[in-house]
Amino acid sequence: TTCNTANDLDAALPNHNLADTLKAHREHCSKLATLNNQPSRELVIDLLANAKRRADQQRFDDAVARLYRAIEALAQWQLHQQHQLNASAVTLEQLPPSLREQWCDRATPNKPLKLALQDDYQLLKEQGDDLGKRFFKLELDSNKSPLSARNASILAHGYQPVSQKSFDALWKVTLELARIEPKNLPVWPQLPSY
Repeated sequence: TTCNTANDLDAALPNHNLADTLKAHREHCSKLATLNNQPSRELVIDLLANAKRRADQQRFDDAVARLYRAIEALAQWQLHQQHQLNASAVTLEQLPPSLREQWCDRATPNKPLKLALQDDYQLLKEQGDDLGKRFFKLELDSNKSPLSARNASILAHGYQPVSQKSFDALWKVTLELARIEPKNLPVWPQLPSY
């Protein structure tokens, strides 16, 4: 029966090497299962692949929300991996002096700061981290940033539907920020439509 099922799948998905595709997806899912929902490169890759699938379905609001989360997770992972900082619990003492002074009014005694996306990248930049520098070089902090499409969407703070053009702009800079090639993202086989 397994042979017949495999043959049926090969016939239904002629543009995929099914054995290699399944092996790659099993490895990817195994890595994700061990992460306990902690930011990681694998999680960023999964979010990017998911965003692309949503965009292909014309679900641009969902796609942009996933790109936003991928950008945020990328910074959180970098802070943890390279600087031993938890973006959800940063104390003033862990901050560089320039940020300590700037953010001291946000801190409450005996309670660490929980950093937002822009804060994560500001901290990375102040640490001299290349990812933080790249975020600002790509002008993701500006009012013209493609990130603003997410903030104006119904899934965040606004009422504007996200267009394909907005998705495309954020997709491009997200891949550049993460230094990930689209060809390296997992692709789920699609049954042909008739």
